[in-house]
Amino acid sequence: MNKLILLVVLATYATFAFGAKDKNKLTRKQKKQIVQMDQLQWNFTQVQMYQENEKLLARLEKRLSKGQIIGIELVTAAPTDIRFESKWGHTMMRFVDNVRSSNNDISLGFIADLESPKTNYVKGLIGGYPVYPILKTMSGFTEQYIKGEDRALDRYVIPTTPEMVKDMVAKLRLIVDELNQKNYASLEEEAARLKSKLEKKQKKKKYKDRTIHEITEGGFVIGYTFENGIEEESEVYAVEMETEKSKLLKGYTFLKNNCAGALVKFFKETSFQFIRGLKWKGRVPIKLNDFLDHYYLSSFNKVSVPAIVDFKKKLEELTGKTYEELNEFEAWAEIDFDQLLGALNTRELMLLMDQENLGILPQQQDIALDRLMMIEDKPNYDELYQISTLPQVMYMACQNTQCVNEQLEAGNKIINKVKLLKKLSTKKRVKKKDLDKPFLGELIHYNNLLREVLTR
Repeated sequence: MNKLILLVVLATYATFAFGAKDKNKLTRKQKKQIVQMDQLQWNFTQVQMYQENEKLLARLEKRLSKGQIIGIELVTAAPTDIRFESKWGHTMMRFVDNVRSSNNDISLGFIADLESPKTNYVKGLIGGYPVYPILKTMSGFTEQYIKGEDRALDRYVIPTTPEMVKDMVAKLRLIVDELNQKNYASLEEEAARLKSKLEKKQKKKKYKDRTIHEITEGGFVIGYTFENGIEEESEVYAVEMETEKSKLLKGYTFLKNNCAGALVKFFKETSFQFIRGLKWKGRVPIKLNDFLDHYYLSSFNKVSVPAIVDFKKKLEELTGKTYEELNEFEAWAEIDFDQLLGALNTRELMLLMDQENLGILPQQQDIALDRLMMIEDKPNYDELYQISTLPQVMYMACQNTQCVNEQLEAGNKIINKVKLLKKLSTKKRVKKKDLDKPFLGELIHYNNLLREVLTR
């Protein structure tokens, strides 16, 4: 059974699952099938996520081998009440490259790898879910946080050496390979167990005329259909996933080994082994930058990426409709579109056309696109969402004074709304035994050079 069959199955059960006005009138069988379909859809997206991870990691490794990765950034997303685990914000690490536009940079985050659509928050409190490293392009995170959830982002440069980045990517490969092997083996085992169960059921007189067909995604069985030629009596069974834990990342907990805690642990196991205890600020995403400051890993002030809340508010004021109402075609039919376009600046006009969920009528879209085509000096995607790569020298852990001077000069041209550098302490001093740890010497030398240049 291929993806087309899966879509047909999903459509069939969506008809009665979402079409029924009174869910209480559904039969017991229908309710069970809705649960199975939800799990089947979940399995489908999980396998896609695993395979997308592998694709992006291979792309990251290729860019690294070509010398196209120029550094890393810590990126934090503002808190939101959308989900319990998002109340303290979210954090990720961006591998900055010099390939085409900035929106295709690959970013690494850590999430709880759920085995079903329903989140069990008790398991989230006690580490019952595995931590999973998820890779997305920078535009993918932009779509999720800025456009989808109205959350601002803060970007912090963490100067590194090329060898530090190589070390992180190598460790990431080990983790992804370990989890892929475990999760795919678990999926195959659970699929075999489910098929055996259906084969036993098939031997009963009531089900002897039924046939078993596989539903697959990416070469893996994610469920079965149990058919007898009568669509209304056929059944769908989803594989019950058992997600596995990595030896390094272990279990996800909301207040400790969360997206921030797992990232700090990843840092400690790779290029930043001199980081000691996981203090409270190292567990709260929006405080993670303060934790890294303690180790002099981020001397530059943040680059802020605003949410588009103000744009949405202005759109509501100009149209007299809520943003939710503007998702429908009917609302746009009542709007004086020419007047609306006249009240928007170039950036706002581009944001309007980049909101795919809005119900803007086709003829209105043509008018807006014609107007945009006439504007010569308009921002590109990176500039629109303020995710453009900073000058390459700013990502380097400089090892000489000339490099530091170039770094400061470049930074002063980019970060001009706030002070370029955070409050600096005295020269970094460490215990002699810590000097044996990889990369610490380079980072101390860089931080001391930076301080010497600034105190002249």
